[in-house]
Amino acid sequence: MNTKEKTTYMEVDLGQLKDNFRKVRSFVGKDIGIISVVKCDGYGLGLVPVSQTLYKAGSEKIGVSTSSEAVKIKKENKNIPVVTLYPPLKWEIPTLIQANAEITVDDIKDIEAIRKISHNNKIYPPRKIHVMVDTGMNRYGIPPQEAVDFIKSATKIPQIKIEGIFSHFSTATRSDKFAVSQFAIFMEVIKRLAENGIEIPTIHIANSAAVMSFPDTINPRIFRNIMPSARLFIRPGGILYGLYGDLNKKTELKMNPVLRRVVSHIAHIAEIEAGEIVGYGRRWVSQEETQIATVPVGFGDDGYLIRTTEPAPLDKEPTQVLIHGKRCKIVGLVASSGFGVDLEGIHAKKGDEVVLIGKDGNEEITLDEITDRNSLISMQLLTLLGARMERVYVH
Repeated sequence: MNTKEKTTYMEVDLGQLKDNFRKVRSFVGKDIGIISVVKCDGYGLGLVPVSQTLYKAGSEKIGVSTSSEAVKIKKENKNIPVVTLYPPLKWEIPTLIQANAEITVDDIKDIEAIRKISHNNKIYPPRKIHVMVDTGMNRYGIPPQEAVDFIKSATKIPQIKIEGIFSHFSTATRSDKFAVSQFAIFMEVIKRLAENGIEIPTIHIANSAAVMSFPDTINPRIFRNIMPSARLFIRPGGILYGLYGDLNKKTELKMNPVLRRVVSHIAHIAEIEAGEIVGYGRRWVSQEETQIATVPVGFGDDGYLIRTTEPAPLDKEPTQVLIHGKRCKIVGLVASSGFGVDLEGIHAKKGDEVVLIGKDGNEEITLDEITDRNSLISMQLLTLLGARMERVYVH
């Protein structure tokens, strides 16, 4: 790992990602297929390195959001099976066909377009599609009462193969009545398909939360009793990256963060007197003589989206960083390209390391700690950081 002359960077542990995947594989068993979700640039950790690591670890398919993500993955390794998890816009269809992606559909016009484009370009074998059923989330998908007729029509269209059928949970714990209702609706669709003599190779509904807390969704026997030839898949996303905080702690799956550290350095140190301010808006006023370190990280270039004021939001303690293994409070507002830290007697100098997330000595600041202090979601902050911050990969 070479971090020389890097002002601010993320350490991404691909070895930990591989270990997390193997834990999921062991937890669900070999009979269940895995579609590893890498949307949003691998949740900010890097689309291509993350995809390649998961595929090499044994993920049968890789799940993405957009056609551009599918193309990037296929450009690096055309053999990786890529599934788009949302229906395409019409201008994305040619790109997805050329990339040989498995395409999610919920509109018969999209299937006709896939057939026509494939035929006109003499692209064979048949394109694989996944049919999305809306069981109550109301974003994408075919209404469940229309699903059987839709799939019957799709089976008659040449150059098309229905590879999978799936739905997406709004909430995904067995104790939640709405999740139970969604699962029951989905299983009723599978049952009606089977009664009509329609077999589909793969079925998937369990996301990360369902894998951890809704056992029926990862029980192959429940599905085989209805559609014997189908193989059950799961779609883990956040769990692979060590997210899902409290829920993660309540299951047998003890996943560790793939984001090892976020590191910057002190760019300036100012001596200030009692009564002086730090940052925009004069939101923080020093109560005593102290030293303020400027850290060159902000929401503009680095995606460090925290609402730091004094007092902190929701009466929580201000967000902290680690310098020389000790906690120091961020003071004032985080700007587009920097923020201040009260050194509180720590003897530091320009160029010293500042740990925003991760371990330094015996202390640790987790991603969950920062998001909790600032009423954010861990996936949100991680994705924003990864979209703008340089990454360093370790194994």
